[in-house]
Amino acid sequence: MLASYHNHTSGSDGKASVAEVVTQARLLELCEVGISDHLTLHPSGQSVSWSMPPDRVDDYVTHVRDAAGPSRTAGRPQVRPGLEVDWFDGQAVKLGRVLDGLALDYVIGSVHFCRGVAINATAATWRRWTPDERDAVHREYWVQIRRRA
Repeated sequence: MLASYHNHTSGSDGKASVAEVVTQARLLELCEVGISDHLTLHPSGQSVSWSMPPDRVDDYVTHVRDAAGPSRTAGRPQVRPGLEVDWFDGQAVKLGRVLDGLALDYVIGSVHFCRGVAINATAATWRRWTPDERDAVHREYWVQIRRRA
């Protein structure tokens, strides 16, 4: 079975609409395609440019479910609604309240921030730090991954 579950749309940081992703999945003859836009509940409350706002999650899930249409028909992939959700220590209860009751098929856990730093920061940002500081961020990343797992 050919499938792809880590797909972002213009609902977060992707370029394509849900319909465009589904069309491409059909052209690639995928059996299933998952839509997993970013959801980041930053502990500081700051918004993250590449994440959908938390107040749009319900509409997002409804939109993906509507795009899925009826059960898989010939030549059309099964569409699975999901989210890629950032993990922050101490945020599990808050995150659970947002995710509870959503009609999601899956959630991808991710870590994009360590020590207050975006892991996908620019090269210039990383160059400002000493090798020891960079190593500390990388170590913290793997600690966070282990905690999330």
